[in-house]
Formats: sequence, structure tokens, C-alpha cells
Amino acid sequence: MKTIIQTPFGLIAWCMLILVICACSSKDDGGQVNKDDVSSMDAELMFRSVKSTLTPQEKNQVLKISGLVVNNETGKFQMEGEDTEVQLMPLDLNNDKKEDLFIITFSMFLYGNTGQGFTLLMKDENNQFESVLSLPGIPELIYDGTNAMPAIQVGGPGFDFPVYVWKHSHYVLDKSYKVKNKVTPIEELSRKYTSSLK
Repeated sequence: MKTIIQTPFGLIAWCMLILVICACSSKDDGGQVNKDDVSSMDAELMFRSVKSTLTPQEKNQVLKISGLVVNNETGKFQMEGEDTEVQLMPLDLNNDKKEDLFIITFSMFLYGNTGQGFTLLMKDENNQFESVLSLPGIPELIYDGTNAMPAIQVGGPGFDFPVYVWKHSHYVLDKSYKVKNKVTPIEELSRKYTSSLK
């Protein structure tokens, strides 16, 4: 007795079934490609009014590290399920010709009375971006000449602001730091940096 696959009709039916399965798999793969395309589009949206030297691949990397996603209903970025305004501030913190990037996110729900938080991204020894400091608060820079990297004062409600200093490739809290030099808003330094770009 012949099995169904040994008959001409059975063989054709079997081939059609395999083609349908392959077509469905291709659709799934195509969906994944579309997700990557959306990620690139989201990264471009994030950088839409920002003057920067970053490549499209680096912008995608920044978006991935940030943890931000686009809410398709509102067209805004979201963090932890909450819509948030996003502001990017590129600059070169230590004049090493590598672009550093502050990602500022605004949300009363996420940050309370301070209303904003930030993540500082810098390139590591492999030229890949990594987060070196991420906190709620308003970052300001202090160039005091004691380190190649500026100290970062984190402002917010109140009068006593913590200061973070560069140590072993990351910023760490320095509870004994005394502010003796000018505290500069990052907006000012970012504006100066971006205006120097061609």
C-alpha cells in the first residue's frame, strides 16, 4: 500500500505545505528586519535636531543603551512605561576628540520634584558607548584642573548638591568635594561644542 507522499498528488500537497511553512517563516524574519528598521528610525527621531558626529550605527547604540522606546500611539519616547521628553547634549568632556553624550529625560512621575534625570555616555577602550553615570537630577560640570575629566555636580531641590568625580573609568560620589570653581550648565558647553562642528 502506497503512502500519500508516494502518490503524485500527495507529493505535490507535501511540497505546497513546505512552501507555506517557509513563507510564514520568511514573514517572521521580515518582521524582525522591520523592527531593526524601526530602531534606526527611532534613533534618527531621537537625534532629529541634534548636531552630532555620531554614525547611524552609533546612534542606534545610544538608543539601545538609553532604554528609551517610542510610544507608537503618542509618538513620544517612553521610559519604564511613562512618556518622557528627551534632550540630547553632545560635547567633548576632556578634549580627546571623542564625542560624549548626555541624555536628559524629563518626567515628574519618574523623577519627582527634580523633574529630570540624565545618563552620561562615553566611549570605552573599544570605541563602544557605555553609561558612566546615570542619576535623577540636573548635571552641571566643574573644571577644577585636578583631573582630566570635569567633576559633575547633580542639582535638584535643596541646597546641598552631590558631586561626582572621575575615578577608574567611571564617576563616583565624592562626599568631601568642596566646590571652588565655576559650575557650568551642560547646555552652555554643549552649545559651544556643537557650534564648532562643521
